[in-house]
Amino acid sequence: MNALQKYSLLLSNIKGKPILLSSNEVMTNRVCLGSATTSFNFQLEANPSFSGVAVFSISGLPAGASASFNVDSLTSSGSNSIVLSGLDTLAAGTYSLTVTATSGAVSTNLFYTLIIQSPQAVGPALTTPVNAAAIATNSTTLVWENIGNNVASYSIEVSTDQSFSTAVQTYSSTTNQLNLPNLFYGTTYYWRVKAANECGFSDYSTPNSFTTNCSSNLIITASNVSISGATFTWTNPNGASSFEVLVVPAGSGSSGTYTTVNTNTYTVNGLNSFSSYDFYVRSSCAAGTFSNLVTNSFNTLINHCVDGVFFDSGGPTANYSNSEYYTTTMNPINAGDQVSVTFTSFNLENGIDRLTIYNGPSTTSPFIVEQYGFTGTNSPGTVTSTDASGKLTFVFYSDGANTASGFNATVTCANLATTQVPKSKFIYYPNPVQTELHFDAVESIQTISAFNLLGQMVLQQNINDRKAVINTEALSTGTYLFKVQTTSATQTVKINKN
Repeated sequence: MNALQKYSLLLSNIKGKPILLSSNEVMTNRVCLGSATTSFNFQLEANPSFSGVAVFSISGLPAGASASFNVDSLTSSGSNSIVLSGLDTLAAGTYSLTVTATSGAVSTNLFYTLIIQSPQAVGPALTTPVNAAAIATNSTTLVWENIGNNVASYSIEVSTDQSFSTAVQTYSSTTNQLNLPNLFYGTTYYWRVKAANECGFSDYSTPNSFTTNCSSNLIITASNVSISGATFTWTNPNGASSFEVLVVPAGSGSSGTYTTVNTNTYTVNGLNSFSSYDFYVRSSCAAGTFSNLVTNSFNTLINHCVDGVFFDSGGPTANYSNSEYYTTTMNPINAGDQVSVTFTSFNLENGIDRLTIYNGPSTTSPFIVEQYGFTGTNSPGTVTSTDASGKLTFVFYSDGANTASGFNATVTCANLATTQVPKSKFIYYPNPVQTELHFDAVESIQTISAFNLLGQMVLQQNINDRKAVINTEALSTGTYLFKVQTTSATQTVKINKN
């Protein structure tokens, strides 16, 4: 049956004792060797119908010691005590005592322990972990010599400082072991123990040490990513005071000259815009060891006037995301230049997601053509700043449902009022390409860089000539963006590799 059941238990023919001894205090007294006296307190519990006399006695008293009760007998419930004297004649050790209350044929007992402790000069021997042990986890159990009843408790010091001058944690234990959880990884700890009893403390034991394994669980977070740098922070499970870091172009490996930093944050500057990099970090741990390298890949932002491209958040191929709202202001590098943007593809969720363009440095500047933004496949075409600042400002918005392929655009920054800028300062062929890509410019080509559609740089070559031939045999089949930097401008072209 599942219903709640109620039961009763009846006991019969149970007879309780008319008297009972009890105590509300500990049943063990510790005294230092040479102390003369100690005492125990107790109570007599008597049945209301008790009419006899309870007489008190003690047994187990060692030779040389004496005992006296506060009262030798009671006729009803009440408190009593016993004082032990002459203890200064006893040797150190443990003595078992029994206090008895007797009334006729009825008796009741209390069992006490008297421990006479001698001064403990030397600290206990340390046993586990063995000295200089390597600990696989970030926890361990310390174990030391059990001195027995001559010790009431132990005091344990644990420190990362061998001299125990700083960073000291102090613990107390009534047993000969202590659990240590949540230790730092990759750290050497030192520990020592002293014993305490009624006579005082012993000296500390000779210290032992142990070292926890170095953890590689460093979790990296990138922030403040810009056109030329980024800031990295990472967790510090080892409690390390120094780290080694390295920033290299993506895919180039972890070799290089590492920088030592004394905090778990690092800011790198001086990087190329619109480029992919790998950030490496490792902890400096105990005994000259290091954690494994941990890496984080990141892309610097587009410098529109240098890189000559403009994409939505999905880049050149992926869709933008839901619930976006951000502002991009393009700034010409040189005074008197104007920003001109030509959209080569444009596709937003129609009537919902929008790109609004302002002719100037902020959203308070006049809007261009569409006050509430371009949407759907209504491409802005080519927009050029006529503001005195030469700047254009773009505001992109997407709602919480449905996305699309977004937009791709090329960017030119030049003094359009005085200079006729051709659409291309160079020609290139063939496209698609198989093994060699040719460039022929009207002015000197400084550098040519190639990026895959993830924004990762896969090729870079210094030219310093009007003509260039780029070997593309090492490139996988696919689409690449080639960024061509000439003496006066930067232009990006899309090349297909067969």
